[in-house]
Amino acid sequence: MGDRGIRTPAQLDALNSGIRLSRSACQGRTPDTDVYYLMRLGHESGPLMGFVTLVQRAASTPPDLGWCILEQFMGQGYAAEAGKEVLRMAREDLGIDEIIAWPGIENPRSIRVAQKIGFVEGGTIIKTDGTGSTLVYILPGMKFDSSMRLSFRGEQKPQAYAYARLKVATIHPKHARRSLHWTWNEMAPPRTLYTEWPKEDLIARIGALEKELRNQTETYKASVAALKPHNTTTPPLRPRKPRANREFDPSRYSTRLIALKFAYLGQNYNGLEYHPNNKTPLPTVEEALWNALNKARLIFPTHDPSKQDGEINWEGCEYSKCGRTDRGVSAFGQVIGIKVRSNRPLRTDVLEQGGVAHASDTKNDHDQSTVDAQTTIPAVEASAEDIPTPSSSVELSSGKTHSFDSINDEIPYPQVLNRLLPPDIRVLAWCPSPPKDFSARFSCKERRYKYFFTQPAFTPSIGEQGFTFPSAAINSSDRQRREGWLDLQAMRDAAKKFEGLHDFRNFCKVDPSKQIENFERRIFYSGVEELDHQKSPVGYVGSQGFQEYRDGGTRIASGDTPAVTTYVPRIFVFTLHGSAFLWHQVRHMVAILFLIGQGLEAPSLIDELLDVSENPRKPQYEMADDAPLVLWDCIFPSNDGDPGTDALEWVYVGDYTGYETGIVRAGSAKGGDGKYGLGGLISDMWQVWRRHKMDEVLAGTLIDVMVGQGQKHWRQAPRPSFRGSQKVFAGGDGTRLVGKYTAVMEKPRMETVEVINARYIAKKNDGSDHEGRKPR
Repeated sequence: MGDRGIRTPAQLDALNSGIRLSRSACQGRTPDTDVYYLMRLGHESGPLMGFVTLVQRAASTPPDLGWCILEQFMGQGYAAEAGKEVLRMAREDLGIDEIIAWPGIENPRSIRVAQKIGFVEGGTIIKTDGTGSTLVYILPGMKFDSSMRLSFRGEQKPQAYAYARLKVATIHPKHARRSLHWTWNEMAPPRTLYTEWPKEDLIARIGALEKELRNQTETYKASVAALKPHNTTTPPLRPRKPRANREFDPSRYSTRLIALKFAYLGQNYNGLEYHPNNKTPLPTVEEALWNALNKARLIFPTHDPSKQDGEINWEGCEYSKCGRTDRGVSAFGQVIGIKVRSNRPLRTDVLEQGGVAHASDTKNDHDQSTVDAQTTIPAVEASAEDIPTPSSSVELSSGKTHSFDSINDEIPYPQVLNRLLPPDIRVLAWCPSPPKDFSARFSCKERRYKYFFTQPAFTPSIGEQGFTFPSAAINSSDRQRREGWLDLQAMRDAAKKFEGLHDFRNFCKVDPSKQIENFERRIFYSGVEELDHQKSPVGYVGSQGFQEYRDGGTRIASGDTPAVTTYVPRIFVFTLHGSAFLWHQVRHMVAILFLIGQGLEAPSLIDELLDVSENPRKPQYEMADDAPLVLWDCIFPSNDGDPGTDALEWVYVGDYTGYETGIVRAGSAKGGDGKYGLGGLISDMWQVWRRHKMDEVLAGTLIDVMVGQGQKHWRQAPRPSFRGSQKVFAGGDGTRLVGKYTAVMEKPRMETVEVINARYIAKKNDGSDHEGRKPR
């Protein structure tokens, strides 16, 4: 948890005062009433050194072990020794099996203490108090839960399981040897409410506490004096000055409109978009972005009286977003446009007026005006007059002229934000010169998605019975395919049918509140491709600059197996490029492809669903899972260029370090270029990848171990009782049993789009909700 600023015994007692042992978490091994446990090191008369606590900060998280040692007693092994004893008591005496510790990434001393106690590294989780992430240590044998959320204050008042006060007797000045012993004293609990005490008892209690405090203070002073070397004087510690909360004056800074390209892993988020007054089980990506932008003082939202303090407010920021991903969906090329604070010096006339200067208010720069969301924005114009010059001269209030480089002199926006964002959200690049009237939503002319899946899609059915159901004849294949393996050629043939301009009302979820009438969308490319396992994922380690040896290549040691190019399961990707997409359109398209790949439907099903004149009502089928879907890229072409080429000039993390121009940015020595090295993009994401990779390796190896164990006479295995139920794969971790399979075109149909929209308007005018219920 890091340094909490504890320097005196009084602060030590105040941090965890009045905590008790919980009966509910100890499997009934405690007495009928709450009890206190005091743990002492050495004699009771020794000075107070610190304490060890075992508290639970949320009902959904395991108890966590913490320790706090006064500075003069650090580095002598007391924390590890006390922690081991509390851990033993919790496991053996109280029956608590799962315990964690989170000493803080920035606290190497506490990390070493956690390792000495017996904890091992579990992984990184997000703290719910908005202070970023922290490293969690777990006991050997525990499974790390990456969705766990922790806060130092907890969801409610921390409920303590144990409280250990550490005391020590006189220690030999040279610390040559110390004799330690532990004693546990069970004490009767105090009365729960002082209001129930008689007046005489209260006065006596106050007097006893004051006497105890005086004795402890005198004992502490005497022990500290005895521990000090002779003939030396230690200067008193200077009190730490509280950090002043300086007022931030936006009028002293210029601003500029930029574009940000960022990526996120979507499983920990409730989608990109934040909806006011709609509490979600998980945070949204926009909430994390807004918190980081505000903490860095990069945006200056205008006051909105309808919003509370701290609520997300984009007013005055010229904010726009490209793709609105749903819960669980990831993005590797998401784009937003936003007006942010700039390093460009203020002009003299702006200082005199006392207003906020826009960074484009210089010669040859265009005016960055607010985008009207109802107006169709033209494609990106890449003409010279629309792009600001790399540097410009600004007359300062001092009368001097300053040459400002719009990239090297500017705030390193990605690096600043990446230090504040969670590890699964990373800013990749920024565009210093988006065109006139830029809107991340309307200027984007092509969005690209990828959906990942394995081959086989799920564990193949064993033996001869795996060929009996379902039949592969529907795809005109002469060879019988085992259940679990997908017909990739049929999927490729079907995917090509999506290309072109089509009405996709049978491949989406209708949102009547939007009153959409035009469901035509253009698909530029649709295909199924295999992921080259030698190049991805993390295939960069074999490229130049990352190879094992200076002369390139890799040495195969004795006993190693050379890399092979054929193995299973293989990874495939459904790639889709389109002008725009309807709600859940991609997941509906993928679901139909999986049915075709399983041999449950023919590729001609897509032709039938695209023919809205014959089939205006959508069949009720389930869409594909969200986790494998990625918004891969957003394309902003120029009017006169290749429509599939991005015309925005992106500055990626690592492109500019300042050494090229002799201008080294602040923090370059610590953080490098922000891409490689400690705290860089690659280092942080490698840790995320490796944690999940180890989960994959261990689970896959365990499968192989289990398959190889026991008897292997699978041909004589009894037929499962559910063989009459069809397995249906929809992109998730497993399959669904649906009984006898019903073809898509034979399923119940929804009403037409026109009827759905008309009913919504009628209910809205009638004051009813979506289900037709009127307010009371």
